[in-house]
Amino acid sequence: MKRRLGLVAGRVFLWMRIFRSFRGLTFRSAVNIPLSAAVDLLASLVTTPSNPRMLFSGFYLVKELGVVVFVRGGTEDLYYLLPGREGPVDEFIRSALSPGDVFVDVGANVGYYTLLGVLRGARVVAMEPVPQTVAVLKANLRLNGFSGVIVVDKCAWSTRGRVTLFVPSGRYYGLSSAYHDRGVKGSLVGVEAVRLDDVLRGFDRIRLVKLDVEGAEYDVLKGMESVLERVDFIVVEVSRRAKDIICLLKSHGFKVRRMGFTTYVLAQRISSSH
Repeated sequence: MKRRLGLVAGRVFLWMRIFRSFRGLTFRSAVNIPLSAAVDLLASLVTTPSNPRMLFSGFYLVKELGVVVFVRGGTEDLYYLLPGREGPVDEFIRSALSPGDVFVDVGANVGYYTLLGVLRGARVVAMEPVPQTVAVLKANLRLNGFSGVIVVDKCAWSTRGRVTLFVPSGRYYGLSSAYHDRGVKGSLVGVEAVRLDDVLRGFDRIRLVKLDVEGAEYDVLKGMESVLERVDFIVVEVSRRAKDIICLLKSHGFKVRRMGFTTYVLAQRISSSH
């Protein structure tokens, strides 16, 4: 019982953060947050909750950033757009980017870090392979007049070709992956695969690459070994093959450390690998 009450208390705190961070821009959007919170908190009394999901689609102002976003009903979109959700990752990206820097957001989802990069004055390349999520990413850029972002609606991979993504049931688009966990229901989507070595050929220097690719981190890094020589920092969410990822990064002249409580590591260039 104490554990359950602790989970509910943590959930209440999370919804309070959401209330403080977003403002609905229509009546439907405004009532969506308290209704979604009520349903979620009731469910958390009897089940272990996943990330918060909104009941309905809506438009919101992200107060801290001053940007407008669209979120889909039945998805975790609003949660993924919550400022500071990933603590030290969010803080580092804000501190690392300056006007004119190149920022590559691989696994951009609905665009939180992409929007953050634009607000920092960076030139942004955003990659997102899931068609339904790419549509929301582009909508969020249009809503804010951010026309300079290069959106690549393909899957970053080790080779060119085709990759089959697994999209979990229940509209958990943010967990879409090239690696399918057995026992999890969902659908398969075929997408074009590209190497970052090809996509980023025209950039002489890249300040920061963020990788959040749900288990495909090593595959993506193998497809960007030439690019790695031109990158200052890489932020990687590590889901699989942690030792291989760290060894590859170190072999290219990076030092690697964990980023606080998160599952991310930060790779910082300290030397050329040649």
